[in-house]
Amino acid sequence: MTAAGERLRAQLDAAMERERAQLGQPALEWDEREQQHIDAACRAAGAVELLDERIAAERAAENRASILVKCLAERRLQDARVSEHLGHLQLEQFAPLKNPHRVAGGRARWDGVQRGRKGTA
Repeated sequence: MTAAGERLRAQLDAAMERERAQLGQPALEWDEREQQHIDAACRAAGAVELLDERIAAERAAENRASILVKCLAERRLQDARVSEHLGHLQLEQFAPLKNPHRVAGGRARWDGVQRGRKGTA
């Protein structure tokens, strides 16, 4: 794993520790799905780190525009993947990043929905 991936994993582990302390649940852990997203996010963070090195090398050397543009595009894609994977983690501290009005609207729409069907009484 790259240094960026290790830093991200350490930050997420620290976030889980804060979540445990806040909720008072010492047994709180990542589930299998979240662990897969963490692994993928760490790999993507590592790819960003490698791309940053390649971008710096291209700028310092021949500055081939076509290679530079491709690396920058891939870096944007990998940044988006990191964010996408982190969005799947169920940590309350990530909740403030969401618009509270949209969250309330989504909860209202999905309240009572189970397995893709609205519950009927």
